[in-house]
Amino acid sequence: MSAPPAEDWAAPVALAFYAAASGTGSFADALALCRSALGADTSFYYVGRLDDGTRFDQHVSGAVSLDRIDEYTEDWARLNVRQSRAWAEAPDGHVIDFERIVPAEAFVGMPVWREFMRHHVPMLHALGLAVRVAPGLQARFGIGRLPENGPFPEEARARLGLLAPHLLRAARARLRLLDAEAASLLPEAVTRVLDLAMARYDRTGRYLGANAALRRLAARGDGIALGPGGIVPTRPGDRTALADSIRNPGRGARVAIWRGKGSVPYLVDVIPTPPPASQVLAIVTDPLAPDTPESAGLATLFGLSGPQAELARDIASGVPLAAHAAAAGVPLETARSRLKAVLARTGCRRQADLAALVARLPPLRLTP
Repeated sequence: MSAPPAEDWAAPVALAFYAAASGTGSFADALALCRSALGADTSFYYVGRLDDGTRFDQHVSGAVSLDRIDEYTEDWARLNVRQSRAWAEAPDGHVIDFERIVPAEAFVGMPVWREFMRHHVPMLHALGLAVRVAPGLQARFGIGRLPENGPFPEEARARLGLLAPHLLRAARARLRLLDAEAASLLPEAVTRVLDLAMARYDRTGRYLGANAALRRLAARGDGIALGPGGIVPTRPGDRTALADSIRNPGRGARVAIWRGKGSVPYLVDVIPTPPPASQVLAIVTDPLAPDTPESAGLATLFGLSGPQAELARDIASGVPLAAHAAAAGVPLETARSRLKAVLARTGCRRQADLAALVARLPPLRLTP
């Protein structure tokens, strides 16, 4: 079993992670794409706290016993010497080859494999990737193969390494949705870029607070306000619909909030968070906001220079490369060189992939 020779694997996988992080897609889909692109039987993703091992937002898919994952996490993970030694010591963004820590022929003799993993989590051959998303918090992504399918080829290791920057950005975005306390630990520049307007409630519907982005939006007096009970839509019917969705979010809901005759309504995504937070988030989106990110936001998020970020923004807006070069006053070859650097930093292969990637990102507007 080997990784498929897909030419355009990186952009779809990155987009799937961004969609899952923002709540518009699922981690199951993202992990399935990863398995296909990397030639894996099993894949997993979670954010872990380094001091006590607590896991947030854990997702596992593939050839595993899903009903036994909690048992593995609680009772067996600490006995897996491959992982306990690797995760904390691995440099950010470096691929971990677990067989170099404990070879497969030695690992099969250990109790954690004999008594549990070979039956329920049969990842004898495994690779991992870890990135630090905030002080004390690490996002971890791993892929595994069944014993009969043999080790991963070098191509899979190289592809996994290219996912590191996307995993980092998706994890940071996800933390803002999962837990406000964790989100407050993020670097200020990233917090400003991922400017989601958000209110928090407990599972009974009690209002817990709003972030600065939502307070700014409410201050417009344009369809919603903030009161002692949280978000207050102008129309009574919208208030009822939003309150019902917050008290009974199910797996998530979307409510349209009227903001005046002839204007496009706000969209409020109501998202329940898993334990230990067990809260409900109401994230307000303004469809009238600019679709194309500001270049300053792209520069911060992807580590681009000013000219590179301007080029990325133009490409995402559909501006031909030659037209961008003319407007920027640079030779076409210079623009091509910048585009090559932008594609490398974003993990994209073509202009179309870059445009699709930027279009799926959350609003990237630097706020004062």
